[in-house]
Amino acid sequence: MTPELRAQLRLSILRQADAALSRGLSLEVYVSGARIIGIPCTATDVEREIDYLIDKKMIEKLRPPISPELWRAAIRAEGRDWLAQEGY
Repeated sequence: MTPELRAQLRLSILRQADAALSRGLSLEVYVSGARIIGIPCTATDVEREIDYLIDKKMIEKLRPPISPELWRAAIRAEGRDWLAQEGY
């Protein structure tokens, strides 16, 4: 994946997370959303970028108590601030 596509994928993840508010979205939804806008990606690509955004404290994983493996990723305040600063 080129650096430009990686940046677009990160932006896609943040924008999808922002639209979902604090409920978060599953990995499959993030993959579908990125593909819909034309980003060729795999679930592995998306999960890698979600982990990057977690490291940057822009996204967090929400794990339900019954099935923690079924995580969802939700935007944090830092992610919303970054989107606002960039004009999104």
